Amino acid sequence: MKKITFFTFLIFTTGFIAAQDCNGPVSNVLFQQKLDQVRNRPNDESRFEAAKAFVQANCLTSQQITQLAMRFTGDGYKLQLAKIAWQHCFDRKNYYDVLDAFKTNAAAFRLYHFIDSRSIGNIPPDPDVYPVPPPVAPVDDPGPPCITLPAELEEMTAAISHESSSSTKLAVAKQIVSAKKCFLPSQIKELVSLMSFESDKLALAKFAYDYCSEKEGYFLVNDALSFSSSKTELIEYIKNKK
Repeated sequence: MKKITFFTFLIFTTGFIAAQDCNGPVSNVLFQQKLDQVRNRPNDESRFEAAKAFVQANCLTSQQITQLAMRFTGDGYKLQLAKIAWQHCFDRKNYYDVLDAFKTNAAAFRLYHFIDSRSIGNIPPDPDVYPVPPPVAPVDDPGPPCITLPAELEEMTAAISHESSSSTKLAVAKQIVSAKKCFLPSQIKELVSLMSFESDKLALAKFAYDYCSEKEGYFLVNDALSFSSSKTELIEYIKNKK
């Protein structure tokens, strides 16, 4: 796996995780039956609902959770399931093994930080693990921050990819970004990658910065750009925005 060397180093620098207090994981026979059921679902959204229900009702090993996560096409669903499954893992000290299920380093890093935050007791609210109970808030409270779920992102990318003209792709992408208003850096990177020309990629990367919910991670968007000059221009643009 591409990430093995770096993540092995991270594992040894952060220590191990306390085990889940469950009696034992599900049998391999039951797990394989459910794995086949998940695999046969028609799309990622349907697979996720089936896998989530199974995970929440049982105790699984890290290896079993990894196998479930690998049934999804998109890393967004893998990440959601992996975070939910953390509460139902029998051998949490091996949970870094679940990183093997991801195709992109960006998603793997997000799960790594999720695991790490729980190992040191710093547990911030996590929008990927849902449903989240609504907080008790004053009447004038605007409510929880908006997020773009993986299923929504798939619809957005489909709408953009449907357009054949590069200029139209850019226009549609800007319309989507400004309407939704809240994207993770990895999601913006995915949208930028859909553009046909470098100039359009850079234009969208600049435009979407104001609509990023985690601006400290915006460096991930650089990976969607092909030329170092474009990356430098984006970096300078962001510096001037601060």
